[in-house]
Amino acid sequence: MTGVQTCALPIYNVRESQCELRFKEERTGLLSNKIHLDKYKQERDKVLQKIQEIANKVYVKQSPQISMFGSLITGLALESSDMDLVVQGLNISDR
Repeated sequence: MTGVQTCALPIYNVRESQCELRFKEERTGLLSNKIHLDKYKQERDKVLQKIQEIANKVYVKQSPQISMFGSLITGLALESSDMDLVVQGLNISDR
């Protein structure tokens, strides 16, 4: 089987040129997706800031920290992806 190589991407045992093409497609797709998501960064930041302000008002005697995680942070989000948020720094004794 000459001219066959194992590709580091999800496609295996393909010709080198096909592997390179797939890598370029994956890289280009991720880059264009990042550019597309970056144009909404300001809106996401405003939402995160507003939620943080609400948490600070509700839990005045504590220090809640709202953080984003998930696909928006890893760069794997799609246009339809949600915002994954976590609240840390609260002591809720009734649970």
